[in-house]
Amino acid sequence: MSRVLDAAEIAVERGPFEMIPHWMLDHGFSSGAVHLWLVLRKHGDETRTSFPGRGRLSESLMVSKSTITRLVNELRGDGALCYRQRKSSDGDYTSNEYHLHWERKTNCTWFTDGLGRPQVDHPRPSTDHGRPQVMNRKRLSKQDSSNKKDLDRFDEFWEVYPKRVGRKAAATKWRTAVKTATPDEIIEAAKRYRDNPKRHPDYTANPETWLNQERWLDEPETPKQSGPVTVMDLYADEPCEHGDPMGEARCPLCRRR
Repeated sequence: MSRVLDAAEIAVERGPFEMIPHWMLDHGFSSGAVHLWLVLRKHGDETRTSFPGRGRLSESLMVSKSTITRLVNELRGDGALCYRQRKSSDGDYTSNEYHLHWERKTNCTWFTDGLGRPQVDHPRPSTDHGRPQVMNRKRLSKQDSSNKKDLDRFDEFWEVYPKRVGRKAAATKWRTAVKTATPDEIIEAAKRYRDNPKRHPDYTANPETWLNQERWLDEPETPKQSGPVTVMDLYADEPCEHGDPMGEARCPLCRRR
């Protein structure tokens, strides 16, 4: 009779892909937590340890750093990983060091001195198409640094935009938008759109749509004249492509797209 191998004895093949234990899929983790676990695994070595910073993780998942902290706590609380804070030679705290679990362990002793360490995976480090991953960041060029700052300013746009739905899709469109316009231009236009008295909350464009249509190029609204506001003042707009005089917000054909 063949012996059933314990999970800790199984060598996991490494390559341009990552694996996840079945118990995590059945446990009810959020999709963000599963995504984070796989990204940490991607950055890990043969001992399933890694230490990417929150900035790198938030960029990979296109979420805020506070969301990364929440997802890490979700994984740790349900036994999918453990971690410890790392310190520099000067005693300053740096990125966390994570250890991923193949089996659920809420009391893992990986970072406890003198208690030994569990079985490792395959003796070959994580690779990307045969090339070992480099754990240390390369120094960014001035252009790369500028581009990263533009991408990081998505949170500013998200805070001022009047409708916060589809964050991940909007972040993807933001990456495209900042290639043709500056973040300041886009954010200021988003503020104008937010403060436009003619904008109806029920017909506010999703942020993904607003960015995709390059709405930051819309001409600013002219100041309203003093006096009573009529219904037509609230809904007046340019006709849409289907000819509706009330514009895209009121046209049933436009809203179907």
